[in-house]
Formats: sequence, C-alpha cells, structure tokens
Amino acid sequence: MIQNITSATKLTREHMGNKAYVLNKLAREGFRVCSGYVLSGRFFEKFCRSNHISPGTPAIANQIRDGHFDDDAHSLLRGVFQTVIKKTGQIIVRSSGTEEDTDGKSFAGIYESISYITTYEQMLQGIKKVWCSFFAGRAAVYSDTPSALSIPVMIQEMLTCDKSGVLFSRNPVSGQDQILIEACSGNNTKITRGEKKAVKNILTKKERAALRHLCTDIEHRLGYPCDVEWGMQNHEIYIFQARPISACRDENIYTVPDNAAGDCILLDRYANPASVCYLSLLDAWQNQVYLSYYTKRPGASFDEKPLCFRSNRVYWNTKYQKKYFEDTGKHTLLRKIKLYHLMQTGYKCWYSRLPQYHATLDLLRREIDALSDPAKIPALLDRIIDNFCAFLGADHFLFLGLAQILYKKADSVLKKENYDASKIIGENPSKNKTVQANEDLLAIVANVQSHPALRTLFLQSSEQKILQTLSEREEYRDCNTLLGAFLTKHGHRGIDCDDLYYPHWSEAPGQVILLIKQLLQLPPSASTEKEKPIIENKKTRRLVSLANEYMCLRENQRYYFDKSWVLLRSLLLKTAGYFIERGILTDQQDIFHMTIGEIQDALKYRNYAPSGNTIDARRKNYLHQRQQTPPYMIKDCETVAVQKSTRSKSYKAMGISSGTASGKIRIVHSLNDLGHIEKGEIGVVKTFHPSWTPILKVVSGLIMNYGNMLSHGAVIAREYKIPVVVFNGDAESFFQNGDVVEINGTKGRIKVLEKMV
Repeated sequence: MIQNITSATKLTREHMGNKAYVLNKLAREGFRVCSGYVLSGRFFEKFCRSNHISPGTPAIANQIRDGHFDDDAHSLLRGVFQTVIKKTGQIIVRSSGTEEDTDGKSFAGIYESISYITTYEQMLQGIKKVWCSFFAGRAAVYSDTPSALSIPVMIQEMLTCDKSGVLFSRNPVSGQDQILIEACSGNNTKITRGEKKAVKNILTKKERAALRHLCTDIEHRLGYPCDVEWGMQNHEIYIFQARPISACRDENIYTVPDNAAGDCILLDRYANPASVCYLSLLDAWQNQVYLSYYTKRPGASFDEKPLCFRSNRVYWNTKYQKKYFEDTGKHTLLRKIKLYHLMQTGYKCWYSRLPQYHATLDLLRREIDALSDPAKIPALLDRIIDNFCAFLGADHFLFLGLAQILYKKADSVLKKENYDASKIIGENPSKNKTVQANEDLLAIVANVQSHPALRTLFLQSSEQKILQTLSEREEYRDCNTLLGAFLTKHGHRGIDCDDLYYPHWSEAPGQVILLIKQLLQLPPSASTEKEKPIIENKKTRRLVSLANEYMCLRENQRYYFDKSWVLLRSLLLKTAGYFIERGILTDQQDIFHMTIGEIQDALKYRNYAPSGNTIDARRKNYLHQRQQTPPYMIKDCETVAVQKSTRSKSYKAMGISSGTASGKIRIVHSLNDLGHIEKGEIGVVKTFHPSWTPILKVVSGLIMNYGNMLSHGAVIAREYKIPVVVFNGDAESFFQNGDVVEINGTKGRIKVLEKMV
C-alpha cells in the first residue's frame, strides 16, 4: 500500500497513479527526483473501511476530514514521516491520480498540494486535504470519472530551490517544435498557479542549455511532448513532475463550425464531406502559401485565410476574397507594376517547376516502395507535403485570384467590343490536362464501341471480370494497351481523388472500367467545334490569351496536385499498417480520421496518439455528414437560404458559362447515373467531377448545386460551349427527373417550363 518513489521497483499506474509512475520511471533512468513515498489507492480504501465511509456519499469530504487513521496506518505513516523529513526538514503532500497527467487531461491545479509541512500532524492533515480535493466540486466537474473511490497520494521531501520553473518540449499553443523555458527565483509554486510571472535572464546560458537537453531527454524517455516542472538547488536540477502536454483531440474537429469564419460560401468541390486527414492538410497548407499578390509572406501571417471548415467540408472565406483576392492595386503604382509582372510571368514560373516536382515525386515513390523501417516515415511524410505545399502549391491562391481578375477584365473588354465572351474566354483545350485526360478516356470508349464482342463484355460483365479478360485475351490487346497507357498517364486521378480517404484510378482501375461502362451507354455526341471569332484589337487578344492561360492553369494545378495526393495516400496506408501493429488503429482506413499533425506526433512519440473513442467518433461524424445537405452560404455565422420556395416557376441562379438551353432534368447523383443521360437533357449535379467531363458532349446545359465562375464545371463547360448555372442550394429538392426547364447562363436564371406530376 506504500511504495518508495525512487526505488528500483517499477510502480504501476493503476495503484500508484500517473504522477508517481512517471517520477519512478525517471528516477530509475537516472534523473534527479525528490525522495519520498506514494500511498496507493488501497491505502485510502482501507481508511474508508475503518471509518465506515461509503463510496459516493455526498458528505464524503466531511467524513474524510473527521476520520481517524488506525494503528496500522499510524505505524506506516510515522515511518514515512521520519524517513522523508530527515534531508530537508520539510515535506510536501501531493496527488497522484490515475486520470492525472495524461495527454487528454492534466488536472493541473485541480487537486491540492500541501507544502512546507514540518510536523507529523500536519502531514496527516495534508493527506486528508488531498483526498478531499479529489471529491471537491472543481475536480468532479473536470474529471471524466468523478465518482471514483480513491486517489493515490505522494509524500516527498520539500526542496527549497534557488531557481525553478516549467519546461515545454514544444509550444503548447502553436504545437511547433520549440522548447519553452519559464523560470523564477525560489520555488515555482506561483508560476504553476499563474500568480507570478516568469523572469527573463534569470538563467545563465549554461543552465538554459542544460534544461533544453534535459527536456529533450525526458521527451525521448517518456515518448510524448512534455510539460516538466523543475527546480534547481546548488546547480543540480530536480524533476518535480513530467506530464504530456495536453493534446486537443477534438472529436468534432472540422464538423462544428468555426464561429470566427462569419461569411463564407461552400466550395463546389466539397459538396461531399472530406476526411479529417485531408482537411487538416488543407488547413496546414493555407498557413504556408502566399496569400497576397504583393508579398511572399506565408499564410499564417495573414488575418484572413481563404478556407474555413464546417460539416467536414471546405468553405471559401468571402472576407479574404474582398480583402486580398480582389486587390488589383489600382490606387498604388508600385502594386500595379507588381501585379502586372506577376500576371506576365507567374504561370511560366509555375510550369517551369514541374520537372523538379516530378523528379522529387519519382524519388519519393521509389523510397516508399522500398520502405521497411517505420523510423523513416516522418521524414518521407514531411518531404511529400513540402514538395506539394511549399514547392508547387505555394502560389496556388495567387493564380486563382489572377484567373478571376483576368476573366472579369477580359469579359468587360470583349463586351465593349461587341464580342460574345462565352465563345472566347476559356479556350485552351490543347493545354488543359483535364480535357486531354477525357479525350484519352474517350479513345478507349471508341475502341470498345468498334468491337461488338468487347462492347458486350463491358456492358454485361463486372469490372473485375473485364480487367481479367482484357489482360488474358489477345484480340483485346489494343484496348488493354490503351487502358494501361491511360492508367500510367492519368492514374493519379479518381472519382473522389481530392480526399485521401478514397483510392485513385491506379489503385482501383475498376473505377475506370465503370466509367467506360457508363460512357458506352451515352448517345453519340456531335462535335463541339465552332468557328472562333477573330479579335481585331491586338491588346485585347493578348488580354484574352493571358486570361485563358490562367483559366487553364487553374485546372492543371489540380491535375498535378493529385500526383502528390496519390503518393501521400500510399505512404499513409503503410503508416496505418504500422499503427495497427502498435495497437493505435484497428482498421487501415481509420488513419484518415487522424489529422496530419496527430499522425506525425504518433510517429514521433510512441505514447501520443488519439484514443480509439476519438477516432470512432470522427468516423461516425464523417459517415453522418455524408447523409447531410450542407448549407451553401453562411453570413454572420448564420445559414442563408438562397432559394425560398419549391413551387416557383422561376429561380435566380448564378450564370458561370453563358448561353441558353432547355430540356428535361436529369439528376446525376454519382458515376452510376452517367449512363442514363439522354441527348439534350439538362444535367443537375451537386458538384462536377473531372471524370464526368464527357457528358458535356451530351447534355445541353448544366445546373450545379454549388460553384462559381472558376469552378471546374464552369471552366470545362466553357470549353464545350454549353451554359451552366449555379443554383446556390440543393437543386435535387426543387427539381426531379423529367421536369422541363430553361436555363440562362448569361443572366443567371432557371425557368420551369413543365413540372412532372
């Protein structure tokens, strides 16, 4: 029931509590720890029995104060007192709860510590006070198990320090790898209670170096980022306490809205929810990228960020857009010059980085394939993220903004010169990687269409059967070669390739087969080639050409970014296997319910991963969000309903690809619906995925739930010369298959011509 804290015998957490357990571990590994003893929870239970104290009674604290120690207890405690008091003449009585000093809750300041005890009676009263504090109101509110019966108590020598303080092995606020040292003269009681400020320059350079080394060593021995209370006497450093820096393992991370993001609009690409892992990567990325046209300061230094998160989705911050995205520098000559220079050279510089980007990806891919040592995972993970975030994606938001500025300017100039802007802006099919990928896919479809037996195989067999047959049958070699070339070239893409949670085509080629099966059922499409108007004004031609470069770049960036995602997913799945061996996860896919920071922490610190309960809760949140329709527009933290009624004959929309079209509604929920589209119908989609592009040769127009003029669907639709409107709401709740509508992508209207009964 009583054990020596500094003995060579290993203490158990269950009976002696976390604080005593850690101090015993550090003492056994050679760190200086104040000598003393720990009274186990069983000692308290025996005290309760001898005083007839019942567990859970409301008056338990009073009963503890009025209780008496029996003869056996006095005999043991007198021996403890006489041993501990010898060295310094003073004693401290402290708690050592089983919930205390964990990475979830520190219990800092929750339980009592009784200092400067000099008599046996004071020690007895100190023990009772610590026990009572366990049942006090603040502890009961803070604890997850306030009805627990017992708490271990430590009795240690009380050290009078020359200097003392607190160490953090990482910044507890930002999470950065940064050792922080707080120090004061004398004992550190007032620092830990927040009553006394730490004093700068109280430590010598040598003492600071010793504390940094000590902190790093303790972190390594314990296996997690540490918050360490220390004291110095005669230049020797003693450890009073070492606990994990409390980790914020929010079960609802990226689900509950961030109230700081008052005005935002759902990004069309995220109509479906994304995993915590992917969202955390986007969150980290926007802290690294450049967010202003006029400076290369990282995003973390800006007061507004482009992205905000809620409902496991990504929203566009309209405050950022107004403050930075639309800042054309028109009132400052220097800014005008900087913006002009960026417009002329930005896209060229970005494309010039691609060879190095690909070379790095190839090197990383080989290292991942050969990976056998889990210790190498953190460095590989950092290099993949840096290759994307800091190298290729650093100026992504700048180029999005330039595309918008140039589009608006070109549109305005063309209208003044009496040109139809919709026939000119967005024309760059020879450079657009998404268009090229879909042309390559349609080449496979054409090959299948030209072989009746092969077409029958595709329409009547499963995806796996088709893949097997293509690899085995000589007569289908051409089709198999085309498919192999397509996967080699475009396999980094996929149906949900934005989210790391889902496999890409290279990992799941059956998705490509399913897409081909759907495209085979579409009616033959007419050529979209139309006569291009000739622009007389040379300056206008240059403006349109530049706008087209950035419209195309906007698509191509995402195409190349996917190459990092597929590599990152591959490494994370390997990491998940390692986590399963360590007992952190039970299923590979669960790694995508951890943030990138948590994954890196769990790799670096063997005892610092989210609990199974946290991961389970996030999985449930994610699955729940897949069944929900997210709000499109949020203003002042409140959801704004854009469309007021389902019975209207006309709806206001946002035109993002000009022109008019009429036809029957065809709702496209997923890839499986593509084969049901008939020539001339109006497609209704939550969001337009790149792999759906071939349907733009069949539909006469498109209604998107969410989006803007730089949305993927808008950019590609302008290539195919069909009108697109954004409904700014859940169009599936307003329209159904068979309704006949007319859409106007120039004015932004949807007119109901005929409603299905």
